[in-house]
Amino acid sequence: MHVRFTLLKLRAYIGSAALASLLFIACVSAYGQSNLSQMHVTVLLSSNDVSYRSVTEQIINTSPSQIEIEVFKLYPNERSSIQSDLVVTLGSKAFEAALLDYPDTPILASFIPRRSYERLTAKFNRNDHQVSALFIDQPMSRQVHLARLLVPGATVISTLFGQSSFKEKPFFEEAAAQYQFTSRSSVLASTDNPINIINPLISNSDIFLAIPDQGAFNRASAKWSLYLALRHKKPLIGFSETYVKAGALAAVYSTTVQVGTETGELISDFQVSRQLNSPRYPKYFDVKINASTAKQLKLYPPSSDRLRSTLQGNS
Repeated sequence: MHVRFTLLKLRAYIGSAALASLLFIACVSAYGQSNLSQMHVTVLLSSNDVSYRSVTEQIINTSPSQIEIEVFKLYPNERSSIQSDLVVTLGSKAFEAALLDYPDTPILASFIPRRSYERLTAKFNRNDHQVSALFIDQPMSRQVHLARLLVPGATVISTLFGQSSFKEKPFFEEAAAQYQFTSRSSVLASTDNPINIINPLISNSDIFLAIPDQGAFNRASAKWSLYLALRHKKPLIGFSETYVKAGALAAVYSTTVQVGTETGELISDFQVSRQLNSPRYPKYFDVKINASTAKQLKLYPPSSDRLRSTLQGNS
């Protein structure tokens, strides 16, 4: 059986020992899958950032046998000379480049925010069955459900929208109603003082949900929202592990390994059906709790494993 991973570009940033391990895994996984057809996949990275490397390694670990994988960083002249059956992009920049360079090839955009995916598919008029995505962000319902599980007696949930996230408002309001919250929100303009907008939101709610936005949640806004939440003794739900380490009560997020695993599974699905699944939110995710913050707020949340299990049951 012939299984070949073309890793000329990958070798530059994955060490030789790790590369040998990946090739060994690829060869071992080939046995027992001889009935699947050969397929060439191009993986295009937005940068050489460690997060993209981590996702890529897990894609290779998870992808089925009889797949030839070529990995490229986003440089002008780095493109596959082989006709690909599928292009997998990691990040928004890589997805945009693929839409330009591979107009007739199926594209699976991974590790990309939903809003970025929708903006780019609209820009290139590619809302068709040849393009799909695995989003990096979590569905609003999952985030609001976490808030309900953490503070069962809460009545009002609030959030702050920015210029790139204000379209999320209907989803936020729908999820809040689904989990018996009264919702409150504001939109932060570039000329606004974040403190003047965030302070009344947090002080007049029982729990605050931080939504990622390039404009609204820059470092200053994130810092002030955490400070004000703790000052008012109100729990804040973040959107990343880093946010929780900084003081947020909790967050639900997908790790690079989880994103890579699910991306590999989607590649496997495509190998069998030669069709892309519909764009989706990640099915694999973690929940992290800041025990120190919970103690300060006199909250006694369930364990992270129990919270994740409950959220998975409602995904």
